[in-house]
Amino acid sequence: MKNNSIENTTKKFNDYLYHYDFNELEDDGLFEGKLGIVYYLTYINKIYEDEKNTSTLYEILNLVLENISSQKKFISVSPCILSGLSGFGVMAHELKKHQLLGDELDNEISDINDYLLDKAIIHVQNNVFDYLGGSMGILYYFILIKDLKKADIIIHEIYNNINTQKLAFYNNTDDLYNKGLNFGLAHGISAILHIIDLYLNKNPENEQAQMIRAKCIEILSAHCEEYMIDHSKLYFPYNKFLENDQMVIHKNNRLGWCNSDLSVANTLYRSGTVSHLEKIDAEKITSETTRRRTFNTTGIQDFHFCHGTSGVAMMYKNIYDLTGKNNFREAYQYWHDQTVDFLQQDFLVLPENKMSLIFGYPAAILTINSADKRISEWSKIFLI
Repeated sequence: MKNNSIENTTKKFNDYLYHYDFNELEDDGLFEGKLGIVYYLTYINKIYEDEKNTSTLYEILNLVLENISSQKKFISVSPCILSGLSGFGVMAHELKKHQLLGDELDNEISDINDYLLDKAIIHVQNNVFDYLGGSMGILYYFILIKDLKKADIIIHEIYNNINTQKLAFYNNTDDLYNKGLNFGLAHGISAILHIIDLYLNKNPENEQAQMIRAKCIEILSAHCEEYMIDHSKLYFPYNKFLENDQMVIHKNNRLGWCNSDLSVANTLYRSGTVSHLEKIDAEKITSETTRRRTFNTTGIQDFHFCHGTSGVAMMYKNIYDLTGKNNFREAYQYWHDQTVDFLQQDFLVLPENKMSLIFGYPAAILTINSADKRISEWSKIFLI
């Protein structure tokens, strides 16, 4: 029954895309705009092969290219992976990998890469360590395309920065959820650790990268402390920041991809650091999250990826794949099925986000199809 629901939901959304006017979608970017649909179609076509997928994909890509060349849209000036040019670079890399794009954009991408390096350096110097909106998303992109020369330059800047700051990786922004020392995947330490690990997999001898990694683990260890909210055990704060010369520690009991105990544990399992961290028991932390399934203990109210059911399902799937532990498989299945049910009801708290990869249908539909190994890599841009 669930398999039929998954297929029906997927085909219904695909058909919606085939008839959609993408000029109506204002954002061009990877996580919230047109390129997110290109990303979705690239992977979903591996399972539901249809020439309409590729024709729609190229239609959207051409619109984005026009907007970049005209320099009238945000994507043409933003370097961020969320809605900017590093997200475009990631998508171009994916299209080439899947043999949907040749070398026709190589000259433009080379110019974009030079621009992105300059912006990444400025971000680091201004203490913007955000994955979605800052330097770490650009670093991820250069690692993905194996441009280690540019990655080395950014890592050198990060190393110099954290050795001159009282509080390393302190995000300089006024946004309550992003600012200060953040612990999640969207904006914080978990993303930094994961991305540095990706780099070290390619260049394990870089001592500055090793020191950055050690600093991430030191910070996570220093802030792992059990506390209770609504009878639930939690371990990491959401973020900490200075306000009126006082350090404020912001805690909540959200369960989600963006920032929660589960996203930290996911990174630690992926990182391979769990075996030698005395203070952080990733298995215990993850097991505690499996007890939380109500809105009051998770904040979850729809299927979207950022802090809805689908992002949680994919993290449990990853942790189960790495550990083989049945309680994590059961948690994955529960949140997977919740995602299917929410999608069947066509329920999205903010329906204007329908087309957004991170806040809408695309990532959720990829999640419910993720048992198919043909799309096993799709969630890597979410650092899972």
